Amino acid sequence: AVNPMGMGFSVGPSLPDFKDTLQADADYIYGGAQWTRDLTFQGDDYWKTPAAYYDAFSKRWGNAPSYQSAMATACGLVFEKALEKAGTLDPKAVRDAIAATDFVSFAGHMKFDERGINTFKPMVVEQWQKGTKVTVWPADSAANKPQWPMPAWDKR
Repeated sequence: AVNPMGMGFSVGPSLPDFKDTLQADADYIYGGAQWTRDLTFQGDDYWKTPAAYYDAFSKRWGNAPSYQSAMATACGLVFEKALEKAGTLDPKAVRDAIAATDFVSFAGHMKFDERGINTFKPMVVEQWQKGTKVTVWPADSAANKPQWPMPAWDKR
């Protein structure tokens, strides 16, 4: 049997199907995410904090938001602020306002480099621990410490 010290994937561990499919075998696996409720942003938006967004989304939709949902909402905030700043629906004016975006939202820093990429918002690392997805990095937002090394399959 192969018994790695750890495993990590880019998108899979953040999705509900990951745990639903793998069940206990998902434990100890790391994944990257764009956002979690544990982050400590103080946003200039309706929700202000990741936890408040998480709670509002959960209440409205009956399930926890994925980071994809949070990022889609953040995109809506960028468009809203750009439209307000542009004061028009003219595509060039709106595009220029989007390019000049620079604010902190519940989802992190919304700012774009010269290529149009948001390099200012950090990624998050999550790990499945005892059936729960837990933020383990960045340290100032971690809900728990990483569990390392991963126990051998026959020791779980």
